[in-house]
Amino acid sequence: MDPIKVRPLKLKDRKTISDLIQKLAEKIGNDQLLNIIDSTVSDAAVEATEEQKIIEKKKMISFAVNVLKQIFDVLDNDVKLFLADLINCPVVDFDEQPFDVEVQILEQIIEKPEFSSFFTGASQLVSKIQLLKNG
Repeated sequence: MDPIKVRPLKLKDRKTISDLIQKLAEKIGNDQLLNIIDSTVSDAAVEATEEQKIIEKKKMISFAVNVLKQIFDVLDNDVKLFLADLINCPVVDFDEQPFDVEVQILEQIIEKPEFSSFFTGASQLVSKIQLLKNG
């Protein structure tokens, strides 16, 4: 079988991820989702050193992985549709993919710069909302 290759991420993928996060919030409750986010997001440093930037990037990846893990756990069917689309695979054939297909796809998604910028922006927005909420 050919290696799994994720197609380039598009605007529609950002919408799909946002929709999945919203569905997750509806399923598990906004408070629980905020607890997941709170445990991984910190206030961004204004003048970050290289080491701080690396730490923030790791936190952003942790944030993305935590949210995606919850999405995988709670929204299995919706995720299957999304992942099949990402690798240009018919949904009916997705279950025939290798055992670790989700891991392979997730690793490739996280490495894409456009994905990092989406979750960096999302995590910064969450930090600002937390500041306003605690304010």
